[in-house]
Amino acid sequence: LLFASSRAGRVLRSMDWTECGELACFVPASCAGPSNDPTGLKLPNSFRDLSNNKDSDCSFVMMIRPFSDKKWVVHVRLMARERLDSKSIKVFLRRDSTFTCVSDQDGSVRVTGDETLIFDIHRDSYHTVTQLYCLFTMEHRDGKSLDELINGGGPVHVHYKLPHKVPSEQDKSHVGDFFGWKSSDYVYCDGSRITKSSLVPNEN
Repeated sequence: LLFASSRAGRVLRSMDWTECGELACFVPASCAGPSNDPTGLKLPNSFRDLSNNKDSDCSFVMMIRPFSDKKWVVHVRLMARERLDSKSIKVFLRRDSTFTCVSDQDGSVRVTGDETLIFDIHRDSYHTVTQLYCLFTMEHRDGKSLDELINGGGPVHVHYKLPHKVPSEQDKSHVGDFFGWKSSDYVYCDGSRITKSSLVPNEN
């Protein structure tokens, strides 16, 4: 991930598009080349598939880095060119499984969702005038594989609002069907399992 400094001096995370392909990057179809489907959601196979990869051209991106098929690190970012009025991003991974990133009045960010899922929000999540960024881990409460959330339960559906002069154009939705997606297709490592005893000392 790249870092950018805010006006208050806080270091804010931003997206590193070069990681797409290593990470699963879900983006609007227009971010992955010319598209006649303004509501489509794409899963680019590599960074090269993102022809319009500037932040200003991709208002929404969701990146998933699997630790395993049971635990994911999820990055969700919404960005407006001028001012972001929306304070929430709702993602439907299945018809009966959702999560929402929400910015509270005090500026803090939290994630809520399906009771069968466990969410752990990271302190690097933030909400600014132009961006809402959520970073969190997600796992199934009963230890099931998370792959089924995308692979077998219906299309991934994202909903949010962006500022537009015409109120009817503020609501934005993107839908994509990712049948066959597997977390094992991406580079991952379960960092939560690393302990001092598991590290091999350097004999040199």
